Amino acid sequence: MTIRNLERRFPSVADLEKVARRRLPKFLAQYLRYGMGKGDAVKRNRKDLDAIRLSPRYVTDPGLVSTETEILGCSYSIPYGVAPVGVGGLVWPRAPEALAAAAKTHRMPFVAGTFTFASLETIHSIAGDFAWFQLYTLNQTEFQEDILRRALAAGYSNLVVTVDVPARTRRDHDIRNGFSMPPRIFDLGQLWHMLRAPAWTWAFAIKALRSGFPEFENLKPYCPTHLSKREALGFQSEMISGSMTPQGFRVLRDRWPKQLVVKGILDPRDAACYRDLGADAIVVSNHGGRQLDGSRAPLDQLSEIVDAVGDKIEVILDGGVRRGTHVLKALCLGAKACSFGKGYLFALAAGGQKGVEKILENMKAEINRDMKLMGCKNLKELNGSKIIYRKK
Repeated sequence: MTIRNLERRFPSVADLEKVARRRLPKFLAQYLRYGMGKGDAVKRNRKDLDAIRLSPRYVTDPGLVSTETEILGCSYSIPYGVAPVGVGGLVWPRAPEALAAAAKTHRMPFVAGTFTFASLETIHSIAGDFAWFQLYTLNQTEFQEDILRRALAAGYSNLVVTVDVPARTRRDHDIRNGFSMPPRIFDLGQLWHMLRAPAWTWAFAIKALRSGFPEFENLKPYCPTHLSKREALGFQSEMISGSMTPQGFRVLRDRWPKQLVVKGILDPRDAACYRDLGADAIVVSNHGGRQLDGSRAPLDQLSEIVDAVGDKIEVILDGGVRRGTHVLKALCLGAKACSFGKGYLFALAAGGQKGVEKILENMKAEINRDMKLMGCKNLKELNGSKIIYRKK
């Protein structure tokens, strides 16, 4: 499929998502689409972003628009990046590697997750300095120490510690669909879902024959060798502690000599606490609506958190972002940048690598166009005065 055909078929992330949902097995499409409980948090994430109104200005000519920005001391071409999605490698063969390559090409941050089907070393070899590493806290100190050592040795400068998973979740749609890792090919329900997604099933059948079913490469070295693949995945899941205390964060701050980012903050008091403990940045996030179903949306908390931390640390918004206008709205409210992950995976499922390239081009073009309409020539000119209406 050519880029021109992609543009006609997929002018937005929503179009890519529609096609991706048809191409993916139902259990995987719904894993990506829905969150906890009734999915209210997922809906609220987007609703709050859509409720913001931007103010156009037509008395100045901004001329050439620049989307260049600096995040944690590094230069990027655009103010958004790729957030980690645990099962991204299930959506498209070698999805982490494909997204890492796109991030390097477009000079944007790519956050490699603890639970990913490519090792942190592989991702950094592809994305270079554009790669960040996301850490779930582990319940075995020696394992966590070794992962930190590996991340430093690989060359990572930015460590993102996720703190919003202190409890295991049970998501209704995953239970109904019998979703598991790896998928149970002899389960009639999952087998039926896979048969209705022949392109996906064929792609992963070929990959499985060539190199086996994908595994969580970052945690693989810490698993007993006698375990089956399913048992190993269960063992790896149990390795995650997920909780964070001030004492635990101080230890992590002492162990990591470079930039340390805290992801999963919604309360301004937590943001101020982590600032005082030495965090370099905060990611305002409700885990894509996949943890606490009744939680407030990240955008709803953004201004309060920006005010709470002041200009001491940087703030990044994660949750609900689908368009360039969403990024501009977040920046007007004080965010330094945005991150999102599902949109890129929908792009991969719908159009492969070309789909990812197209979504990135569309996002950047939309931001450039809308900044001109708002009379802004660079990102520093985006502020609260550019918002004229906000529906409560």
